[in-house]
Amino acid sequence: MSTELAKSTDDFIANRLAEVQKTTGHNKAICKINPKQWCLVARHVLEDGMNIAEFNRKHGVKHWTYFKIRKELAGDKDYDEFRNRLSVNAAVSMELGNEVEDRMSEKLLDRIDDFDDIDFKEASQAIAQVSRANSMRLDRFQKLTGAATQRVVVEHKTTLDEAKAFALEAIKEAEIVEV
Repeated sequence: MSTELAKSTDDFIANRLAEVQKTTGHNKAICKINPKQWCLVARHVLEDGMNIAEFNRKHGVKHWTYFKIRKELAGDKDYDEFRNRLSVNAAVSMELGNEVEDRMSEKLLDRIDDFDDIDFKEASQAIAQVSRANSMRLDRFQKLTGAATQRVVVEHKTTLDEAKAFALEAIKEAEIVEV
């Protein structure tokens, strides 16, 4: 990949596909046998990343293929910086959506005195549609920034000496069976 950060998602995907194809040692890899599908999955990973199972079903992508391509994308040195830029764009888009929703609500409130002239059903549907779009933008933003990621921390409460003592005690109580 070039030292300069890719200008667009298409550039990033094209550069990464070329790199993966060059470094793949066999001709049965998805990047070589079906580069169009590789690019489709890569675009979903970079720009959306939501509803993976539904995406896979719709496009005939195997679960492991999706995550292999995601891993191949993440192997690029510019991946994190590119995702950060996408998350900034998603944040701007989210702000614009919130602004539209606020203005629609404001206009509705300004006309509240004209109660008889307002089609509340149509107005509420429009606001609900904008609100759903904002919710989707927020999900995408959280996915891009890692805020939607769950982390599991495992702590071992037993020391090695305690485990050894427990194992020795268990051995003493074990029955010897001849076969």
